[in-house]
Amino acid sequence: MPNIVLGAGKLFFQPEDANGNLTDGEIYLAETPGITIPITTQRVEVFSSDTATEERIVDIPRRIERNFRFSTRDINGDSLPLFLIGASATVTQTATPVVGEAIGKLKKGTYLQLGTSLNPAGIRGCSSVAIKNGATPLVLNTDYTLDADLGRIYILPGTSVAEGTALTADFTPTANTREQVSTAGTAAKTGALRYIADNTAGANRDVYIPKVTLTPDGEWALKSRENPQELGFDARIGLRASLAAMYVDGRPV
Repeated sequence: MPNIVLGAGKLFFQPEDANGNLTDGEIYLAETPGITIPITTQRVEVFSSDTATEERIVDIPRRIERNFRFSTRDINGDSLPLFLIGASATVTQTATPVVGEAIGKLKKGTYLQLGTSLNPAGIRGCSSVAIKNGATPLVLNTDYTLDADLGRIYILPGTSVAEGTALTADFTPTANTREQVSTAGTAAKTGALRYIADNTAGANRDVYIPKVTLTPDGEWALKSRENPQELGFDARIGLRASLAAMYVDGRPV
């Protein structure tokens, strides 16, 4: 009977530490709708030059390159930092009142973000908001509107406050925590990959790759109503010490 395979399974990553040693434990990367292993071979070919039609007389494979490509559909705190080449951290926001934060100059029909003095991306959640022109408060829903959940204000086109006026904000952030991913000038992640098969049909074969270097491959489509977001990765397969490049294990019978 032929082994016709409809493949499915989960992908795990074990990162290296700063010294190039594998850290303890593998992380489940994410839902992976597609995984491929493209293998290319470079060869030296020599053709005869003594006959009317050239015939191949030497064919020597000189280089084999194995890669590992996959995409993730679960946009989480493990896959997104890998794609952006950055890090994930927990931002803790305290309910300490802020007084007189400079938020920019007034321009009608534009948005201003509160809390950039606390975090470059601003705050999430606030109360007791007062937007001021010097000591004079602007009027909510006359001069501006407030999105308290995102800490954003919108300058209404009908405000009587002159454009170019420097604005400040008093507010109290909501005490909360959130995940924040930020990019960093670090090298691409290196580690080991393990694929555990759970095929829809056909014999399961698990794949272990002792050393890969992960790099982003493709686009992060922030907005689409047709398809879910996916993150594409290219994993260049290398060698770790005396180990093979890849191990493919069948299941015990």
